[in-house]
Amino acid sequence: MNAKEEMYLRKAVGRLAKWLPYSCDELMAYYSASENRLGEDPWSVEEADGLVYCMYRVPEKLPGDTMPGDDARLARIIVLVYDGDEIIADLSALHMSMENCLYDADVYEAVSTESDWMYLEHYTLCGLMFPEVPYPGMDAQREPVDGEALLFAGSYVTKAYRRRGIFTRMYAMAHDQALRSERGTTALYMVFTLDPDIASFGPDAVKEPYVYSFEKDEPDRMRNREILAKFGFHSIRLEETEVNENSDGTKLWFAAAKERIMIVEDEHE
Repeated sequence: MNAKEEMYLRKAVGRLAKWLPYSCDELMAYYSASENRLGEDPWSVEEADGLVYCMYRVPEKLPGDTMPGDDARLARIIVLVYDGDEIIADLSALHMSMENCLYDADVYEAVSTESDWMYLEHYTLCGLMFPEVPYPGMDAQREPVDGEALLFAGSYVTKAYRRRGIFTRMYAMAHDQALRSERGTTALYMVFTLDPDIASFGPDAVKEPYVYSFEKDEPDRMRNREILAKFGFHSIRLEETEVNENSDGTKLWFAAAKERIMIVEDEHE
């Protein structure tokens, strides 16, 4: 990596360092030691339209893990977008093999304790794509499953920067990172929550805690539904536990997709 890439990557990792399972120095050593082949690095720094997109992969620390590496069963993919020194957009997702998503007890524990939203994304994806596997599947007979799973934890683009293709580029970076080690025909299973976006960084971020409002937030949820439909996602609504249409539905709406993909190996690799 060149000096500018290293500067942005270290800044992006350092920005979230207190929430990550490994130190900034440990992660930078992992990124520096990567094979550095196009499309296979666990990091990427790209410039477009005056903005810098910084994507990096953070292996989660599951039982038995001591150092970050490509063999991690669960990893977090983070994309931060900079305008100068300010973060104006972000995206994050949890990545694992679909087989581990279905059957691995450590992966299930990590995802389900991340948040109610992530637990329900995991539940929705497993139940929708593999209804024959009892949920959770760690006690079920483990069958070989091909493909990767991507559970999107959140995404936000500062309002003043919207309609510039920023979300599309962030999504593509996470999508490609989830497939970076795949070859031949494979599958990618994905799920998003349709909840209204919440700003964590930049000029739209506020200190007040988020409180759901049907009247205020439902239009945003429908907008998210329309955006994700353009990427092949289908909306899913879990069963209502209350009959009141205006009840808090923040954990009920999701969008999921399955892609069958042919990845051709470069003859020069």
